[in-house]
Amino acid sequence: MNTQTRNERLEIRNNCQDPKPHCSKSGLAFRVLDLEIPVCFGFRTSSFGFLILLSLCSAAAGEERPRQPYALMENFSAELPSSEEVRCEAEFKEPKVGLAAARVAYRLPNARAQAHLWLEAEARRLPGPGTLKLWIKGDKSGNLLQLCIRHAKASTDSQGHRRHDEARDEWPEGVKLDFDEWREVSFDLRKLPADRAIWWHGLQFSPGPGIKEPKLEGTVLLDDMRLYPVALKGTAVIAAGLLGERARAASKEMRVFLDVRNFTPRPAAFRARLNVKDRDENADAERNFEDNVAGGDEKEIALELTPENP
Repeated sequence: MNTQTRNERLEIRNNCQDPKPHCSKSGLAFRVLDLEIPVCFGFRTSSFGFLILLSLCSAAAGEERPRQPYALMENFSAELPSSEEVRCEAEFKEPKVGLAAARVAYRLPNARAQAHLWLEAEARRLPGPGTLKLWIKGDKSGNLLQLCIRHAKASTDSQGHRRHDEARDEWPEGVKLDFDEWREVSFDLRKLPADRAIWWHGLQFSPGPGIKEPKLEGTVLLDDMRLYPVALKGTAVIAAGLLGERARAASKEMRVFLDVRNFTPRPAAFRARLNVKDRDENADAERNFEDNVAGGDEKEIALELTPENP
């Protein structure tokens, strides 16, 4: 029996800022990120949590300038949702960056209609105005791909419900899919209001302009969506979540991704403790992982563990 799995992508304060620093014995700062995500496999409900320690190594002589920081909006290692017209799955064979890309297959209803995929409000929230960058592997169809960016006045009512008032959609200039290789494209979002909640709200495919007989079906790959905000400080960004499909059968094995981006010129070591609890908050499994990432580099790894009481 398959069941829908709640799939979340988390990052440091959701805007690439460092979490609270602590001081190690060597005097170097390390960063701590504590995450917990509910998971449902078949009839078993669990939650897995991360405790991640990220420490910068000592500076080397003549070190280079730090890398420009950005907010990691989506690394596509977790499967996107699908709609009737747009079907998504995780693509592990030919990602541009990291472990996986998104394989997005679309079908236009007719030669004058669009295909849409709408995403959950604030699930992929932008920390502010800036330039959005995305890797796209086109299908050479000549069709047009557009992103929908929504912004609104966000508030929480007395019942704890999130409200979005005066919502407005922005459609930055689209990308003509007249290529079939990987290309990095940019979307200018610098004029968005900084005092409102902003998020990636959807994806639209439409017939390309000037094409008399457009192709009604196609498939593209998406990878590594990043926002370079107008103003941003930070030395690292971390994302973690379930790896792959959103719906899965009951299983003893769990696979999650851990994506670490280091913006400093110094190498960094990180340790991750992954633990699983059952619905009664009893410890089900725990594993520790250690790795490192070079200065100005990024590393995404897959973590696997088997709960003791499936």
